[in-house]
Amino acid sequence: MFTTQRASILETGEALGRTIDGRIPDDNYLPEPGPDGMRKIAVKSGKFPVPAQQAGFTLIIKHAVQGVFALGDMPPEIPAFGIVRNPLAMLVSWMQTDHGVRTQGRCSGIDKMVPEIGRDLKAIPDVLDRQVALVHRVFAEVGTFLMPEEVIRYEEIVESGGAALAKIVPAAAALNVRLENRDMNPVYEPKEMIRLGDRLLASEGAAWAFYRKDEVDALLDDAAFFLGYSRMKRG
Repeated sequence: MFTTQRASILETGEALGRTIDGRIPDDNYLPEPGPDGMRKIAVKSGKFPVPAQQAGFTLIIKHAVQGVFALGDMPPEIPAFGIVRNPLAMLVSWMQTDHGVRTQGRCSGIDKMVPEIGRDLKAIPDVLDRQVALVHRVFAEVGTFLMPEEVIRYEEIVESGGAALAKIVPAAAALNVRLENRDMNPVYEPKEMIRLGDRLLASEGAAWAFYRKDEVDALLDDAAFFLGYSRMKRG
């Protein structure tokens, strides 16, 4: 993948990615949900222009969540980094898109890559419990195959204006871009957030090695405020 992409960029000035009208979007999904409440996929595979580069340029390829389950197979000469997100925001974002995680608590792509994960999830009777278990499994893979200095929290990227990406490319330390935190995305349904968040907080797993439970509680407080009431915190 890296060899092919690098050659394409140097020879044609184009790279292959998930695009909309020949550009890389901020989000792979439409911003607003459709009549069924689901956000539809907006990207398709295609080429997009890349500014002229010199040989030896830094090439970074971003993967979807399934890429986490390939970390153990990454060649040691290729550095890998993980960007993690508040586990509640991660969970609720899955509920906005039309795929197997929302309806079955499983992802066919992950099942094919790591069949035992699919079997483990299938053995869990409740769909929401499966979804929560998958969240923890994603964080477990990150914790297993990446060192702390190779992991960046999404929220730190936003707060730093992008400078937190200096862990990957040192030159990013100079970034100061105005970014929006979408952990409390307006398209997320507050009642659904509270339902998911309460189940997540009742669980134990690898996510809590990266986020404190009070950071999930803070999102739930925002959702409750939107609905006009206060939550009773867990003791």
